[in-house]
Amino acid sequence: ECTDLTAELASVKDAASKSASAEVASASLSDRIQQLESQVKSVSAEKTDLEAKLKSTNDTLIAGEERISALLREKNKLQEDLFETLHKVESAAKESHGFKTERDLARQQYLDTESKLQALSNNTREKIDLLTTRVTELSTLTTTQASQITTLNESLALSNSEITTLKGSAAGASQAKDKLKAMTASVESLKQQLQEAKTDADAKAEAGAERIKKLKQLLAKVNAALQEKDSRLNQLQSANDRAKKFNIVSRIGIVPPQNPSAEELQWCLIYEHRATSSAKPSAASVGDEEGAPQYRWIEARVAHKWMAEGSTLVGAWPQPVQETWAAELSAVRTRLEAERDELSVKFEEVSSQFQAYKVRAQTALKRIGNEDRNERQKVQEAENAEIEKLRGVVQDLREREGDFNATIAEKDRLISHNEVQMASLRGEIEALQNNLADGAEALQSSERRIATLQKEIETLHEDNSAMKEQYEAADRNNRERRMQQLRQEEEAALRAATTSSASKSSINEVSSLAIAPIASEVHDGANPDLSSNRAASPLLAEGSTTDHNQRLAQTAQQRGISRDASFSTQNSVVSPRGRPLAVEAALFTDASDPATDNKLLLFQQADNMLRDSIAILRQENSQLMVEINELKNDFGLREDQVQALKATVRELESSLCREKEFNAENRRINADYLVNILRNFLMSTEPSERAKLVPVLCQILH
Repeated sequence: ECTDLTAELASVKDAASKSASAEVASASLSDRIQQLESQVKSVSAEKTDLEAKLKSTNDTLIAGEERISALLREKNKLQEDLFETLHKVESAAKESHGFKTERDLARQQYLDTESKLQALSNNTREKIDLLTTRVTELSTLTTTQASQITTLNESLALSNSEITTLKGSAAGASQAKDKLKAMTASVESLKQQLQEAKTDADAKAEAGAERIKKLKQLLAKVNAALQEKDSRLNQLQSANDRAKKFNIVSRIGIVPPQNPSAEELQWCLIYEHRATSSAKPSAASVGDEEGAPQYRWIEARVAHKWMAEGSTLVGAWPQPVQETWAAELSAVRTRLEAERDELSVKFEEVSSQFQAYKVRAQTALKRIGNEDRNERQKVQEAENAEIEKLRGVVQDLREREGDFNATIAEKDRLISHNEVQMASLRGEIEALQNNLADGAEALQSSERRIATLQKEIETLHEDNSAMKEQYEAADRNNRERRMQQLRQEEEAALRAATTSSASKSSINEVSSLAIAPIASEVHDGANPDLSSNRAASPLLAEGSTTDHNQRLAQTAQQRGISRDASFSTQNSVVSPRGRPLAVEAALFTDASDPATDNKLLLFQQADNMLRDSIAILRQENSQLMVEINELKNDFGLREDQVQALKATVRELESSLCREKEFNAENRRINADYLVNILRNFLMSTEPSERAKLVPVLCQILH
């Protein structure tokens, strides 16, 4: 209408300009122009008003659509929240049941641990009592052993005194020393056992205390977890409690998704009024599940039940969300249906245009020349040839992949076999190390035995030297005593022979002949001046050797000793001067003195025993040295074996590492990458794309 009025105004102005001569017509036309201008202004004002109203209606329509979508989203969200709350309630019930069972189990475990701790404490106390009694017994035993040691020391002192008095009984002293060593060893072992028992008792007591401490900590943790679960259970149970005063914020009807044909369920969002809560209800507190909830979703039947039980409803029942927004939803549906019809019409037009374009494209494709077709056919044939080649390459790659998998399986078997060999070699190494430890212990024991034998040899040498010194002193005293007796006899014989000078001279000759050989035997190389002063007399030179021998035999018969026995050296003890002890004993000992003969026999037996024991000890020492050398050789061989086994283990470990590197994931990734590239190459139709993939394939295959 506005455009029509503007066109009429323009035509009128043209007519007025043309007929300027007609004043009457101009006046009427000017009035008409003013009327038309006023009408144009009013129409334009109406137009602006209508545009504003249209814009406002469009804005309200958009706002309503947005509101509807927001309500739909809120509805969906409320449904999701409702189902989540139901699921949470069910899970909370299950968790509460599980918490109860866990609490019962924890309490039972606590009672079991307390009983175990009580039994353990009782056992430790009994063991401590037993150990204390054992310690007291061992202490009493050590005191008795100490008393026995003192008695043995006294007996040893007595035996030493007997040895000094009797110059014998070396065997008894060695036995006493052995007994003393055995007793000291037993005392040391008892002390060691006592110390070990004490350490074991202390270690067990410490272990029991640590275990009790750990159990207490575990009990505290269990109690804390139980308290936390109880509080959580109480909180979840409080979510289902009846509200005394509440108001219904909104109400919604939901069809269960499990059964779409079922009746619609009415759910209500309530706000519970509590005495302790002073904060105003807000939408942010709806999803708060940490503390006690004030907003809750319940069924309408539950709300009616609460009201029947005495709960007060603040306000009225609101309408469901579907009913409040029903008009807007219907308007939106109608508008959407109109838009759908318009779009269907546009789609039909576009589809008809596309069909026409398709027909034109087919006609244009038919006009393509034979050259292009032949060229494409050649390109297609070349591509087919390349595809056949690539198929052959793919087949080869699959065969190689099968071979590769076979080699991987073989390597895996070899790896498992190598691991078994490594385990066996480790066992052999451990056995060899144990054998080495045993050999080292045997070597140490043999060395200790050698040291003890050497100490015994040294003690025997010292005893032998002491006995030799004692024997030399006794021998010296016996010689001096016999010399004095001989001189006294000689002087008596000289005083008795006073009858004649001839008889006196003969007696002197006989006495000098008897004394000279005895003195020369007694002082063999000891006093050269005495032997030179006592030279043979002229009567001895003139006499015969038979007379001399007869005189010696007469003197030996007077003393009761035969000549052969006196000068025999077989099975006799040799004196420090080189003569047999039996000869000197026969020369300087009376036949009527049995104590001296017994002493000489004891000395001889002791000397023979010492020599035999020294020879035995030397033989044992040589055997031990041979065993030590053999053990050292065995140690060397075992060390070589251990080094060889270690080298083999290192080789096996290196081969295992190489196999693991060979079987790494990178090779499989490369194979997958190659397969993907080949698939892309076969699926692509453009030669340029295939030309791009060819160098990649060549590089991977290389």
